[in-house]
Amino acid sequence: MIGTLGVLDQRARTLPSDELDALRIIGRQIVAQLELQAVRQRAYQPDAADAPGFLAELVGLLIDDLPGRLDAIANGIARADAPGTSAAAHSLKGSAANLGAKPLASLCQRLEAAGKAGSLDAAEVLLEAIRTEAERARLRLEREIRPAA
Repeated sequence: MIGTLGVLDQRARTLPSDELDALRIIGRQIVAQLELQAVRQRAYQPDAADAPGFLAELVGLLIDDLPGRLDAIANGIARADAPGTSAAAHSLKGSAANLGAKPLASLCQRLEAAGKAGSLDAAEVLLEAIRTEAERARLRLEREIRPAA
């Protein structure tokens, strides 16, 4: 194994800087995914007092914050504030992605990109899709943290 790592290290030193940068980014993303997987695995383990796990706390925070985050997006759209809308969508996207609500994160990504581009033409339609998917995600996440009796 050590020999393989040495060969890889030597090969990496000969790569153009842009390829090396791309490999570093990929490496960081892999490490981040592994760390997130470890957090999720630990989250399902209740503490000694039999309190809800870490994941339950995170889900609870997202659910509690969801109306305010949706309002922030709606307010940004109402004010035709593309950067504000983009920032609000980005915030919800991150929380959704961290909890595995990929469809919600994807919709938020689309709205974030539209806001960054300064185009809120389809924002109302996206907001309604985000609201619908946020409710679906909320229900799925609540089921996940509250096992059936």
